[in-house]
Amino acid sequence: RPALPCDFVLLYAVIAMPLRQRLENLPVGQKLLAALLVLLATVLVVANLTFITAAYWISHESTAPQA
Repeated sequence: RPALPCDFVLLYAVIAMPLRQRLENLPVGQKLLAALLVLLATVLVVANLTFITAAYWISHESTAPQA
């Protein structure tokens, strides 16, 4: 069956809300550490996608027919 918007609301209620409550109960230092880890993960994903895109573009540039 196709996913309905209410399924995403249920998923949010099951996963995100307890996570949010756990983050609210953390000390400030651990909140900063969690934020830094999320930022690091985001930077790594963006860098990885950029590298893959550049490698794809370069490989297509080198195989393009020369005039």
